[in-house]
Amino acid sequence: MEDEELQMIPTLAREKIPRALSFVASAKTVSLAFQDVPQFDFLHLWFWCDVPRALRPSTQPRCVLQLSYLRMSVNRFFPPHFDDEAPRWEVHVGVCRRDDAAFVRDWLREEGFGLACSWLEQVSTVQGEFRFVRWSATFDEDSREFHIEHKE
Repeated sequence: MEDEELQMIPTLAREKIPRALSFVASAKTVSLAFQDVPQFDFLHLWFWCDVPRALRPSTQPRCVLQLSYLRMSVNRFFPPHFDDEAPRWEVHVGVCRRDDAAFVRDWLREEGFGLACSWLEQVSTVQGEFRFVRWSATFDEDSREFHIEHKE
């Protein structure tokens, strides 16, 4: 597929991160990976990082990719409410240490994006429903293993 034919997923936010960290995928990579899922037109990208936490050594695995659907709009100034304008499907792209970036990107290309697409196919019927679903891929830096969790 040529670049001019590629439909990009809109990016809602992209945090600045220090050189020691790297986002695990680009907007183009994510858009290519999800181009054939039924929810593609409803996806929105977030490149997010809690920088102080990400720079500290941790025993907790890093969330490198998260997909979620939320029908409710939650705002700290208003009670939760039904909102037709709120993005329903979100793709959160996480960070990893720069030294681990190639390893994580290879896993996403070879396995992670395929697992995410399969899950999106399975939950495609929730569009329009009042509920919350989530799929997450985490990376354990010590064991160099990936774990998948989902909530339906």
